[in-house]
Amino acid sequence: MASPPPPSLGLLAVNRHKPELISPSGATPHELKLLSDVDDQEGLRFQCPFLLFYPNKPSMKGREDPARVVKEALAEALVYYYPLAGRIQEGPNRKLAVDCTGEGILFVEADADVGLEELGNSVLPPCGFADEVLCDVAGSGGIVGCPLLLVQEQPFALHLQPPNEGSTSRSILTCQLIVIGPKQWSATPRLRQIWARASGAQPRPGQTSPTWRNPSPEVTRLKCGGFILGIRLNHAISDSLGVKQFLEAAAELAGGVPVPSRPPVWQREILCARDPPKVTCRHPEFEDVVDAGGAAATLDPNNMVHRSFFFSPREVASIKKLLPHHLVSKSSTYELLTACLWKCRMIALEIEPEDVVRLSCMISARGKRGLGVPCGYYGNTTVFATVLSKAGHLCNRPLGYAVELVKKAKEMVSEEYVRSSTDVLVIKGRPKYTTVWNYVVADMTKVRFEEVDFGWGKPVYGGVPGAFPLISYYVKYKTRKGEEGIVVPIMLPERAMQRFQQELEKMADEEIGGDDHYGVDSISVRSKL
Repeated sequence: MASPPPPSLGLLAVNRHKPELISPSGATPHELKLLSDVDDQEGLRFQCPFLLFYPNKPSMKGREDPARVVKEALAEALVYYYPLAGRIQEGPNRKLAVDCTGEGILFVEADADVGLEELGNSVLPPCGFADEVLCDVAGSGGIVGCPLLLVQEQPFALHLQPPNEGSTSRSILTCQLIVIGPKQWSATPRLRQIWARASGAQPRPGQTSPTWRNPSPEVTRLKCGGFILGIRLNHAISDSLGVKQFLEAAAELAGGVPVPSRPPVWQREILCARDPPKVTCRHPEFEDVVDAGGAAATLDPNNMVHRSFFFSPREVASIKKLLPHHLVSKSSTYELLTACLWKCRMIALEIEPEDVVRLSCMISARGKRGLGVPCGYYGNTTVFATVLSKAGHLCNRPLGYAVELVKKAKEMVSEEYVRSSTDVLVIKGRPKYTTVWNYVVADMTKVRFEEVDFGWGKPVYGGVPGAFPLISYYVKYKTRKGEEGIVVPIMLPERAMQRFQQELEKMADEEIGGDDHYGVDSISVRSKL
């Protein structure tokens, strides 16, 4: 059930070209666009990485260069998704907007002297070589004033060569958010209204603000003829579904489709606060909590062990046996795994029984009645649905107690809850979510990066390269034996990780060490994320 070791980094010698900016291939509007109040919250002001691993396709060998194909497709897609080629600016009261300058996203092309087969299951999180296939370009890692996307394409070289002999590399592709400059203030009345409400005044021409970097793509060729597509996304501009929609549009254009099948929709005002804002629901995810029990020590990435766990239908069925009869048929896999992981995590951290612990489920507002989030919307739509428990209750009561709390978190996300969540962000000055004894889970099983096909077929893995100290992602994966399941990366202090695995073994009713479902001995991996 636990993750395999990464390959030796000595196997992965990567040679890169200089980074370059990819601009839209056609003319695009030069305008200012406000982000929504969901987009610009503090908790989303970071760079989010994604990796897609493509195998060799014999019919493409020697005919097409993946870096060229991807680069041209991204330039075409940016005509439709032109805000991604801009830069973000921060205005009064920390309100973010995109200046659509068309400067472009950052792109890196590279070559690696390893084949996809040699990487094996190490492509799964935690990916020990993520830094090699998603390089950090100086000046590109901020939120404001930087490219919104960084793309690195790393094809697998066709021939095994020494790192400095005959290999070529290309630059990382990054998308950037544009900063509002002195000549770009030409807002619509609605945009002016939102900006004025945020600041109490109109932005002044020439007004400056801090800037952040955007995500970028990197394409790395592999010696087998396959390639790695690495994306670093400025989370303030989009979420995983939004960036997948952009990549899917690029893949369609690469395949000869004249226009993307799903037109992009901006309309960020849909998820802006009401006027006046009013908080009608409780939001413990944004409460000010004093850390009196050492929670901060569990967030230091330098003191973490990083592992992933694979849950097949067999493990899910074993865990479900722990539920009372009335919950067995009514509990989804998401609810069951979330309750199980939260409980095991808090037991592992040995929290005082009277301390309050939190679970924050990231729930999408897409499809919620009354909100009107349209098909093609590529902004952030998730809100935090947070439930509380005393640590002693969570750790000592049966699993059904935690499952009921997860169900409660999901059920409370209504139209009104989303509106209230947006309003509280504005009222409190766009705060970050509470980190004290919190565990944040994001379900990416329905994002389907595996559908992004640039002509080389579907990627063998597409998703995040790992977890963050208190955030876990659920990612779909099929083992080489054909068994489908969910991979969940986890970060914990070393001793806590040992206790976590022991608790998980008890619930899953099997030993997690040794030969796991990946077919490789599992070990701990220290994370650099």
